[in-house]
Amino acid sequence: VFSGLSLFYMFAPRRSAHFAQVWFPALCVMVLLLGGESLFVIYLKDFARLNAIYGAFGGTMALLLWVFISGCIFIFGACLCAAQAQIADKQKKTKMLTIQREIAITEKIIMAIYTCPMHPEVQQDRPGNCPKCGMTLELKAAEANTDDNKNAELDGMTRRFWIGATMA
Repeated sequence: VFSGLSLFYMFAPRRSAHFAQVWFPALCVMVLLLGGESLFVIYLKDFARLNAIYGAFGGTMALLLWVFISGCIFIFGACLCAAQAQIADKQKKTKMLTIQREIAITEKIIMAIYTCPMHPEVQQDRPGNCPKCGMTLELKAAEANTDDNKNAELDGMTRRFWIGATMA
């Protein structure tokens, strides 16, 4: 039962699942099915007199009731698998975002260029003083890696200029 449920929960969904993600839900479903089966047998023996009252329809009703209960348990297991997959995806995305942030920070550190405010041709990869005038070198702002490479401040000033020019 356990291996059948594990295979079902691994291969039934569209997404790929590993055994590590499905063994716990399969185990829970197996335990619930065995417990539900025991309780259902006790119910049928002691409490239900379906055959005496309804005849052949009583057996059919009992079968449909068991199909409903086991179906609910199977769906519960599928929900557990989906929840575990969602948690694993969130952890993977969080890990990827952390790695991407670390890479971005590393690239900024590597791409750091220090330049003299008075002599822009003087550039170094570390802080220090300008060899021409002795001023402290400042960190040069890195250019954005966008397709248009436009400065947002310049765009805003240009827009305000043309609005003011048309109103004047």
